[in-house]
Amino acid sequence: MAYSTQADIENIFGTANVVRWSQLDPSSTTADTARIALAITNADAMINATFAGSQYVVPFSPTLS
Repeated sequence: MAYSTQADIENIFGTANVVRWSQLDPSSTTADTARIALAITNADAMINATFAGSQYVVPFSPTLS
């Protein structure tokens, strides 16, 4: 399970910005969802690597109370 989604990124930076940032083709008007998914996967891996071997269990998961 990813720590974030494309929608989370769009909510912070705006859909239009995400479209521009994700596309290598400047004439395209849609987001490159594969590149966004790869970026999220890479970010998750960096988060997990940072906390691996520490007091935290990774991947993080919510606890129910």
